[in-house]
Amino acid sequence: MSDNMKIGDYCRKMILEQKMTPQEIVDAALEKYPDSAVDQKHIAWYKWDLKRKGLLPEGFKMPSARKTKQAAPKKTVKRKKTTSRRKKAA
Repeated sequence: MSDNMKIGDYCRKMILEQKMTPQEIVDAALEKYPDSAVDQKHIAWYKWDLKRKGLLPEGFKMPSARKTKQAAPKKTVKRKKTTSRRKKAA
């Protein structure tokens, strides 16, 4: 990386490398450019810009920091059979 690279170019390069999550890109950009105000919205815009220009491969997905949670098995509660307490109308 050259020292005079602009923050937008730096973020786009990180997106194209496909190795970092958006938050990791933000953290790296803030480390390199401490006076910047970059956040995940900017990263999303840079990704959109690359897509619009046709520079992202088809089906591009950035790594996600979210861990998929497996659904916990549903617990079934067996209910006691009760008899009706209503009196039948005569």
